[in-house]
Order: sequence, then C-alpha cells, then structure tokens
Amino acid sequence: GYVTSATTDGVSSTGGTPAFGRDASGSTNAFRFEGVNTEVQNDGQGPQVDVYLNSPDFVNGTLTNPNPTLFVELRDETGVNTSATGIGHEIIATIDTQPTQEIVLNDYFQANLDDYRGGRIEYPLQELPEGAYTLEVRAWDVFNNPTEEAIAFDVATSDELQIRGVANYPNPMNSFTRFYFEHNQPGVPLDVDVRIFTLSGKPVMHLRETLQTSSAYAYLEWNGRDRDYDRLANGTYLYVLRVGADTGQGRQSRQKTETLVILQ
Repeated sequence: GYVTSATTDGVSSTGGTPAFGRDASGSTNAFRFEGVNTEVQNDGQGPQVDVYLNSPDFVNGTLTNPNPTLFVELRDETGVNTSATGIGHEIIATIDTQPTQEIVLNDYFQANLDDYRGGRIEYPLQELPEGAYTLEVRAWDVFNNPTEEAIAFDVATSDELQIRGVANYPNPMNSFTRFYFEHNQPGVPLDVDVRIFTLSGKPVMHLRETLQTSSAYAYLEWNGRDRDYDRLANGTYLYVLRVGADTGQGRQSRQKTETLVILQ
C-alpha cells in the first residue's frame, strides 16, 4: 500500500515503496500506513546505519578490489531523512583520503517495500588506488538526529592475487575446523587446497575445492580425518593453504603455512 512521507521542519522522509519514496506532504508529524495514522515521536536517536562493501559478509579491515560496491542499510522508527532539499542533512559518504569530497547518496536510496522506516543504498566506488582507507557514512532521521558509521578496508589491485589472514578455527580442534583466508578476488573462482602434515613432514591429508565468494572471505571445512577416514591423533600439525586464480596478469597462486592442534 501507499505510505505518505512525513516531515519535520519541512524535511521529508522516506515513504513506502521506492516509487513513492520521495513524495513530500508538507509539515506534519504523522505517518499514514495502510490507512492507519500513527503518531511520530522524536526519540532523540539517529537512524541505525549498517555499512559494508560488496557483501553482507564484509568484515571491518578486509581486503577489497579497486571497484567495490558500497552498501548502506538504514532504519529508523520515525523514518530516514532522504530529502534532496535538506541542505546539510543529506546522506553523505566520505573517504579519509579525500575528506573534502562528499558523496551524496540520497538519489541511490531505495525504500523497503511497504515500510517507511528503512531502506538500502547501493553505490559503486570506482578506481580506488591501492592502500588503506576509512569510509564514513552520515545519515539523519526526520527529526534531524544524526548517526555516523565508519568502516576500514584495504584496496589491492585485482590484477594480482593476494591472500592474508590464513587461520583455522576452532584451534585446537576436536571433530572439525575451518581453514579461513582473506583474498582480493570476489566473484572469481578460486582453486583452494590445504595439505596437512605431521611436524616431521609426513603428509596426512589433502583437501581440495573450488570456491567462488561474493566477499573477500572464504573457508574450507575439515572433519579431522585422514584419507582412510580415520581420526588423526592428538598433537600439532602443519598445514599449507594454497589458492590459485585467473587474474588480469594470468594464472597466479599464493600459499601460506600455519599450524593446527588436534585435541580430542
């Protein structure tokens, strides 16, 4: 159903479906939702703001490619201020390397279906040089209560495969563990193998899988058994995690060596 927008001090909020998300109805302190008039009260708090790159699985400080997609999910019980006329109260993103360059995100806001209280922004960032970044998003509710949310990320060129953060969890392990790693090839098929050795160098297991992830994180799971499906003895083992991918510079592979402990 249609949801009217609400305003305070002449500033409109999101209203209903994306098609009607910017309709203003003048100064009022009430929403009309499915024919029900609900009074709006100022709770003194800004909107809930969730920021991530490429995928909801994004982890703060992660690797990303030079052209990540910025997602912002917004929600407020009184509605989110998306007015294009709210000078100084726009939804803004800034990057620390260009602090004076503000990215106005209002036009990218899509309201939730039949729910004036929230919506989502999808914005393509382009050609970011390699390096470490902090990105901050600022948004307001219809009573002009602000919220700021920041994320950190590292840009690595997608022409060269990079992996980091190799670890297994839980460690020590009992009946299973997951071998995690971070990479800069989201959306690209990754050939991953994990070779497990005793401390003397004897191979005891070889895991192999092709993964394709929308985020910079991936993992393989292992049940702690060898090729004969026997459980390995308690103790410390070495493992080599190797990742291969087709990149802008051709076929590349990277590997890291770590240790795991079996304790049953």
